[in-house]
Amino acid sequence: MKKIIFIIAPLTLFFTCQLSFAANWVLFFKSAAELDFSIEKDSVHNTSDGTLLVWEKLVPQDNAKFKPWIELTELKEVDCNRKRYKTLQKEILYENKPIEQQYGESQWIYLDTSDLDTAFYKTVCTK
Repeated sequence: MKKIIFIIAPLTLFFTCQLSFAANWVLFFKSAAELDFSIEKDSVHNTSDGTLLVWEKLVPQDNAKFKPWIELTELKEVDCNRKRYKTLQKEILYENKPIEQQYGESQWIYLDTSDLDTAFYKTVCTK
């Protein structure tokens, strides 16, 4: 566990600093629930395990009837070969103030055939 934290903490700091200065968010999906899904294209990073690290952001659309937050940002590790991902860090912003931050790995979640998962896979895993 210490090894995981030792590896993730510097990467998280690196990616967080990178996102705060220059973000290249690319919209890849608009949901029926009035959410826009984007990835930070310049943050995509290959790991030594053959996976990718990428930031994903969910933002309610301007016309959304329900806005539970202003922005939800997640650092995800993506295994393109096995079509799965896990969340390493999550931050939810409301009125531009962090209201929830979570660190630590989730379980692997396998991508399914939904339009959202298909769009995520094509955006992150294909060149």
